[in-house]
Amino acid sequence: MNLLIVCIAKAVRTIGFGAVSVVLALYLLEKGFSTAQVGVLFSLTLLEDALLTTLASVLAGRFGMRVVLLLSSLAILVGGFAIAFAPVKWALALAVVFGVISPAGYEGGPFAAIEQAIISQSVQHEKLTCAYSWYNLVGFGGAAVGALLAGGCVALMKSQPVVEAYQSILIFYAVSAFLLVLLYLTVDIAEKPCMSRARAGERANFTAHVPVEDNSRISSRNNICNLAFLQGLDAFGGGFVVQSLLTCWFYQRYHVDATFLGPVFFGCNVIAALSFLFAPAVVK
Repeated sequence: MNLLIVCIAKAVRTIGFGAVSVVLALYLLEKGFSTAQVGVLFSLTLLEDALLTTLASVLAGRFGMRVVLLLSSLAILVGGFAIAFAPVKWALALAVVFGVISPAGYEGGPFAAIEQAIISQSVQHEKLTCAYSWYNLVGFGGAAVGALLAGGCVALMKSQPVVEAYQSILIFYAVSAFLLVLLYLTVDIAEKPCMSRARAGERANFTAHVPVEDNSRISSRNNICNLAFLQGLDAFGGGFVVQSLLTCWFYQRYHVDATFLGPVFFGCNVIAALSFLFAPAVVK
């Protein structure tokens, strides 16, 4: 059940991220930002997401994963409305940078790290690869649906000022936070309570006489470092083709709007989602 709830939350969240990523750069251009300023804002946003994820991992250990998930969901609510209705440019810039937003269109904030920890608690070890494959498939599938919805929304509101269509998408994104809160309240999270000092002392005295497998620890640390390096290298390359920046480039180079770009990014994300179906077979 936990896996199902987490996957639904992932879908809800990435639908919003996917929709916003299609229109965010165009919205900022309409609000008077230059292309260079948009690029700087997205860079700061991605940096803030990385720092927030690190901070959230610390807070989750201290206050519990559910608390961090609920607070992050409320940040989506506040950030979405702040971006939609910011009265001046500097307030809009701050809302973009510090709100939980995803220029990449797939994921943002600390959600994924915590949800993956919940999945690891809920699924048997030999089934984890399959579980994570479905989790990521749902994520990219949600981003695809969101991109298509964004294009459809702009097309349906063609008679209205385009800024109003963009604001409607941002409001939809913000309101989705209510559903996230409900889902995170129902998920069964095995929080790890802190040990008392006396209990911790007893455990320390006991383990002091047990030999530690240093080689195993070193091997685990090396694996983590290697995976972190590969993830960073992949993210570095992906940073040049962030979905929101591609939207900006297509708009300025070919003069196409969200009604064209929505279906394009829908197709791209569907292909990415389907690729996760092969992950379990590759591992085996």
